[in-house]
Amino acid sequence: HALSLQANMYARLGEFDNAIEAQKALSQVYNAEYFSLDLCDKYGSDIGAQCLASSAMWHLQLEMTEEALSICRFVTSSILPYVERRNIHASFMILYPILLVLMECGHAAEGREYFETFVCEPFTELPQGMSSFFFPLYDPILMLLDLRDTEEIERAVLEDYVEWAEELDNLTFSEAINARTSEMGRSGNSLAAEICCLLAQRINNDAEQKMLIAHGKKVACDDVEFVEERGGALAKQYSHSIQASIERMCDKAV
Repeated sequence: HALSLQANMYARLGEFDNAIEAQKALSQVYNAEYFSLDLCDKYGSDIGAQCLASSAMWHLQLEMTEEALSICRFVTSSILPYVERRNIHASFMILYPILLVLMECGHAAEGREYFETFVCEPFTELPQGMSSFFFPLYDPILMLLDLRDTEEIERAVLEDYVEWAEELDNLTFSEAINARTSEMGRSGNSLAAEICCLLAQRINNDAEQKMLIAHGKKVACDDVEFVEERGGALAKQYSHSIQASIERMCDKAV
């Protein structure tokens, strides 16, 4: 536990090389098959697995792409299968940084498969009335994985996404969700802002395009203000990057 806290502290400060070293020390004593269930019982999630998954992002920041992808594949093949299937909260927290890395590396379709396998499908098996803390993010994550994929998206699906983005309430998540996702590398609101940005690039309707840019700009601006106060180095980087992309789209639209 102490090593994972140390690694995450370094990452929050942007000291990714030190974060990786702390994570490597943790890996010497951590084994998912033996410790995952106990860690979930004690802390609510597998902090050892979360730290390893997060280290994929740290490697990517240091341009160690192959190492980052190798960690992603190890986590999805050798750690997530040992997490109790109904503990969707733990699976989500482990998988979230993996999805971010896969999207950045052009493997969004692969990320969607993992998200459906380890989060969405187990969620449908929960007893009626049960939910999950991160459930409001499920649809936006699936949308973003679709939009990040190089495959063509059916017109009807794009129209559904645009209709979803018309409601500002759909694009903003609770302070608690944004705080937790920022800790894991990227705020929930930044996902919604990027969805607006990518949708605006894919559609030809001027009115809808302006609406998407306006909504994306508002969400991105509010998000940057939030992560500047509450987020670490990675969350700030993502949020500022999305805001800059939307600002460029605004300039072109003038």
